[in-house]
Amino acid sequence: MGKTKLTPFVKQCIVTGAVGCNIICNIGFVFGLPGVLLPALQQPHSEIPLTKVSASWIASIVSITTLLGNFVTPSIMERFGRRMAHICASIPAVISWFVLAMATDVYMVLFARVLQGLSAGAILPLRSVLIGEYASPKYRGGFLTTISLAQGFGIFLIHFIGSLLSWQRMSIVCGVIAFLSLIMAFYLPESPSWLAVKGKYEECQKAFRWLRGDEEEKELEELIESQIKLRKKKEREENGPQVNCIKKLGAVINRREFYMPLIVVSHCSVMIQACGNSTLPAFSVQIIRLMMGPTANAHAWMVALDSLSYLFIMLWFILPETSGKTLQEIENELRGDVTRIQDVEAAVSLKQEDECDTARSG
Repeated sequence: MGKTKLTPFVKQCIVTGAVGCNIICNIGFVFGLPGVLLPALQQPHSEIPLTKVSASWIASIVSITTLLGNFVTPSIMERFGRRMAHICASIPAVISWFVLAMATDVYMVLFARVLQGLSAGAILPLRSVLIGEYASPKYRGGFLTTISLAQGFGIFLIHFIGSLLSWQRMSIVCGVIAFLSLIMAFYLPESPSWLAVKGKYEECQKAFRWLRGDEEEKELEELIESQIKLRKKKEREENGPQVNCIKKLGAVINRREFYMPLIVVSHCSVMIQACGNSTLPAFSVQIIRLMMGPTANAHAWMVALDSLSYLFIMLWFILPETSGKTLQEIENELRGDVTRIQDVEAAVSLKQEDECDTARSG
């Protein structure tokens, strides 16, 4: 039998899946962790007693170290390539989960959260760049949508695992998944765009054709030609009269194409945070118990809310593809996703009921 040849689309799905797995581990798990970790540590006989101050630090310290990861990644991407930046973003996350699993005091938990924040901050600017440079223009929009799908699934998955297992075992499971994500990063090809920027045109052609096949030769030629012209332009600028850096920076900032996208993105970020994007995954159990009372099955409701959120993300992904289809075809596509979500909610509810029965009988 001959070897099965993978199509460019399948190859792009594989590399996008590797990036998506990293997003699940480095962003979804990280931002969803406090939702299951804090209630477990706040139990009366917890191995690591928490105060309100330490609980707040565990939830919020990630945001501080995320900024550091954001600043470090662009330099690694530019100097060592997208693939190496992807690997570097994954390593702190793998270490953090095993540190958390072995934690015996609050300081070890905080150290694990610092490492997780570094990984989350590192992958945030990298994820869109990787998918955008790997994917063909006709698939790029759909592949970029998987970023939100992966992040939402990561939050849902860690809340689901944390509802079934102790926080130590949950950390080990998350660490194994993060380690598999790191292994996948080693097998990713380098970005053709970065190779072209560095003048490695033969490697660029090889990586581009592996990802895209032979049907996009025109884009490959334009990519290489544009980089050759850009390198020649930089050489002329270096040999010519030097321009004041401050004036050059001011000219860039004053451009409409610079500040308008910045304003739009900042506005969207404020709206997302105002909707509880960071607060709800971190304090789901506490918020639900305050609203519904201490006897409420908070973990089951938390997973249900995650499922609902993930359902709407999937709808946002699916609805553009419903153009020209009948209502019956659309209903058949959605019914399978809803059924799977209901099965997960039922499993969590039964697990919580069994634990309550065991506690009463004890």
